[in-house]
Amino acid sequence: MGKQDHGRRKFWVRLLAVVLALSFLGTELFVRYGEGIAASASDSKIANTTASGSADTSSGGLSVTTDGVARMAAEYASSGDYETAAQYYGVLIEAGETSYCKERAQCYYQLSDFSDMLTDCKSYLADGGTDDDGTVSLMMAAAYMQQQNYTEAEISLKNSIAAGYSDSQQLYLQLVRCNFVLGEYDSVIKNADSALKAEASNGASAADTVQNNAEIRYYRAISYVNTNDYQNAKTDLEYVIANTSDDSIRSSASDLLTQINTALGAA
Repeated sequence: MGKQDHGRRKFWVRLLAVVLALSFLGTELFVRYGEGIAASASDSKIANTTASGSADTSSGGLSVTTDGVARMAAEYASSGDYETAAQYYGVLIEAGETSYCKERAQCYYQLSDFSDMLTDCKSYLADGGTDDDGTVSLMMAAAYMQQQNYTEAEISLKNSIAAGYSDSQQLYLQLVRCNFVLGEYDSVIKNADSALKAEASNGASAADTVQNNAEIRYYRAISYVNTNDYQNAKTDLEYVIANTSDDSIRSSASDLLTQINTALGAA
């Protein structure tokens, strides 16, 4: 075997190890970066909850109107007591007011109870609830990512984007993460392009936007490598190294850039 062939093989072995390691890292990314994605939407939705109807609702010693229970639930949620708020929304749901599955799901999100949140989201949609702003689909994506079910998360993220969820850059970033973990490198590149063009939320700081862009380019760089586009990979990696605030991403990007330069120099 010639020295060049041997060098190329060593490069691919090392590259495979990097990709596998990053795939594992990808399974943790929602935990590290995604916890706040639906928080602002959840808070505003719960705080603005209104109820209609005046049916008598009884459960666990309570006997008040639907309006009263809904107001109490909203007050508890707005004060940060999501556990109690979820219990009050449960009273309404048990009485047949299944439209409150969405509000209870948002409480479960704040409590990191992703399993019950997903159940409520599915019930809400199954009973005819609408997802006009993409919040329900986003919560479902969060639950699926926690379960490492990236195929379903991918579908839910696309639904949330289509519904017009306000922070489209974060949605595309999550979608890129799913594409990457699933090994869908062409989709990573396509959706990374959309993510870099998307608008960040009004509350996003300039530093957060730069970090998001660096992470997006990080995934795209690895995907470029896997599609044999080394020059674009180098451009993205150089951006990542210069701009990311994540030491682990910077280190990995530096290692990969060194490997690419070595391989291209030996070719």
